Amino acid sequence: MDDQVVRQKEDRLIRHIREQMHHSFLAKHTELPHLDEEKAIMLYRMFLDTKHSEEHIFTYVTTVMLVQAALDAHDTISVTNKDSETSKTRRQLVILGGDYYSGLYYALLTKMGEIRFIRKLARSIQQVNEHKMFLYNDADLFEQSVDHLRIIETALLKDTADYFHLPLWGDFMEHYFFMRRLMAERRSHLSATPTKVTKSLYDSARFQPFTKLIDPYIVNSIEKVKRLFAIDSTFQRNVDVDFERSFIESAGLQQKLAEEG
Repeated sequence: MDDQVVRQKEDRLIRHIREQMHHSFLAKHTELPHLDEEKAIMLYRMFLDTKHSEEHIFTYVTTVMLVQAALDAHDTISVTNKDSETSKTRRQLVILGGDYYSGLYYALLTKMGEIRFIRKLARSIQQVNEHKMFLYNDADLFEQSVDHLRIIETALLKDTADYFHLPLWGDFMEHYFFMRRLMAERRSHLSATPTKVTKSLYDSARFQPFTKLIDPYIVNSIEKVKRLFAIDSTFQRNVDVDFERSFIESAGLQQKLAEEG
């Protein structure tokens, strides 16, 4: 398929997902979850390697991103004893919003008769939530905390790829999006604007140099992506062009780290 045509379809997919995610009441009273367009586009590119119709591809990608939205919505909740009534109301709305997205993905897949995929996604949700509990509440070793983050960031994508018998795509998305998340947390740490995840990773580092601990994981993920591309050049061509810019940035970091080390 011509790349320009693919991009037009991707734009239409993103608009479709945003329409599904939009709820006027939630938008008025709370902040709607962020849509990770790169994940949606990678999933779409993955499904181009299947024989599914465009309608079914749109539904599959949309449902996965709705699940991601539900998971992300619950991450924005702040639990303190000093919450005002306004904060408590907002927190309740965020929870209801997450439940709304969960119900919507379930309805869309039920309509398609995709009960097995619903079960697959349900197991992914359970796995992600379990590892969030470990990451945020347990003082694990750094290696364990990083592994929790890998599962949180990529389990949904990898499980989707595995369900549709696309292991190469599953491995790619696991390594690439794990690398991308680690780089984001690295930037947050260096800019002194730590996220909830950055704080958890930093705590598990136990006063060891944060970048020295996280950089080998980034480099390892970069190498794994390169090896996948070496296995199948056709697969590399199917990956979105925008990915190349992000990957070039990470490869530049890899070279910098090698020079520093």
